Amino acid sequence: GQKAASLALLIHNKDEVVDALCRHLVIPESKAVRPLCACLAALARDLRTEAYPYFQSKLVPALLLLLESRDTEQLEEAFSCLAYLFKFLVKFIVEEFPETFALLLPALRHRQWFIRKFSAEVLSYLV
Repeated sequence: GQKAASLALLIHNKDEVVDALCRHLVIPESKAVRPLCACLAALARDLRTEAYPYFQSKLVPALLLLLESRDTEQLEEAFSCLAYLFKFLVKFIVEEFPETFALLLPALRHRQWFIRKFSAEVLSYLV
């Protein structure tokens, strides 16, 4: 069925929608990363307060799993999506900055220099 045909439906079905997006986002070698990331960014933009409870528990962890990909397009999409999440949810993230920093710490310590660099750039938006 259509769980996101309207804002009211999306709010009502947000648990299922977020779970489905995150579940599909972490499928290895997925060809749907770009549209899934676009949906996550739109979800954060449209729901803001309603989306924030999922930020630390589901959204960021799913995106951080993409950082292990060797596909540069997937990496680009993951960081772009993270940047949009930070932009749309900044008001809430700043209030819990230590938790967000701790969540991103593995990316800031990543073995690949460019992952560390992009992670720092995304995080710098909050500082």
